[in-house]
Amino acid sequence: MPNIEKLERKDNVKGLMKALKHKHSRIRSKAARALGYIGDPRAVEPLIQMLKDKVYIIRKDAVKALGDIGDPRATEPLIRALNDKLEGAAEALGKIGDQRASGALIIALNDENETDSFRRRAAVALEKIGNVFLEPLIRALNDGDHDVRELAIRTLGNMRDPRAVESLNRALNDDDTKIRQAAAMALKKIGESGVK
Repeated sequence: MPNIEKLERKDNVKGLMKALKHKHSRIRSKAARALGYIGDPRAVEPLIQMLKDKVYIIRKDAVKALGDIGDPRATEPLIRALNDKLEGAAEALGKIGDQRASGALIIALNDENETDSFRRRAAVALEKIGNVFLEPLIRALNDGDHDVRELAIRTLGNMRDPRAVESLNRALNDDDTKIRQAAAMALKKIGESGVK
């Protein structure tokens, strides 16, 4: 078996990419993580291929590695991974920051059939991307999960879009103290950007 620790150096990217095809899943998994750690863009295409691996943990490691590398070539495959509910896909898309992921992340954020944690991860990714579609975020202000509402408010504040002011003003009357505080901070950010 190859020694992954020895391969985990910048000059051994080719060796790690070769290890992605190893018959032992543990080796493939370690190689994917090491490639993410190194961050060499040459590993993007082989890691995208790993998203089809039969072993779930390897697909998950490939998703994380692609996010760590941050290359936009991984956006479309990661959107498919998000649609397949592959853990870590939302976080990886947030790290890449490609606007093309906004639509899929907004759908995930507003999918009431999904778990709260899945939707929260989509909201965090949207916050990292920043300049996303306004209306779905405003709809998320009425979400039943307080964390989703709070993250939507923070995203709207970070966007500093004056069109969100009316909805954020309504959030100042939310029953939850954290939501009211988040809305006040978001409104402050919008005000600081020159909007009165």
